[in-house]
Amino acid sequence: LNQVSKNPFKILNQEDKIGMIRNIINQNPYIPEQLKRFLIKAENVSEISSYLVNFGLSLEDTLEKRFSSRKKFAKIIQIVLNEYSSQKEMRMLLDFDDLLLIFLHALKDPTTEHLRSSIKYILVDEFQDVNNIQADIILEFMKTCSNLTCVGDDCQSIFGFQGSNINHILNLHTKFRDVKTFHLVQNYRSTPEIINLYNDLISY
Repeated sequence: LNQVSKNPFKILNQEDKIGMIRNIINQNPYIPEQLKRFLIKAENVSEISSYLVNFGLSLEDTLEKRFSSRKKFAKIIQIVLNEYSSQKEMRMLLDFDDLLLIFLHALKDPTTEHLRSSIKYILVDEFQDVNNIQADIILEFMKTCSNLTCVGDDCQSIFGFQGSNINHILNLHTKFRDVKTFHLVQNYRSTPEIINLYNDLISY
């Protein structure tokens, strides 16, 4: 955090991240060519990286829980992830997961209390898709703020593969006091036939 605050840095978008990981894989002479082409793909490693960060898991637990078909390649994946972290640090690069972690660490720093206390109202859209780090960021702000509005639909949680945790919206009433729920039942984007079909599908 101190290094980032004192030096300029660049942000990697998802395409940049995958490209950087692909170069690391391709340039590693110890990874067999067949694995590079078919099994150790940059897209998969990028997804694994985000999943373990957003869920706060080890690589072993991440592979066991979400990517069991890649468990046998755990050592190779760890080598690639270590090199990815080293290159980011050396080149002063941050990906989106890094931004969340740095922001959370900054909020926990006593010297940033003025930042938390300056926020009086918090609005979170698509709350069904927040991940654990984002939920922790909200909790940090709620230490000095009591006005939280969350908009979401637990039936539309679709980003579990990127680390979102539907339990945050399901357990909202247990995390915060005096929660009020308002059901938005009028749909302005779909016909009744589509809504009925959707409700029938999610009822299973």
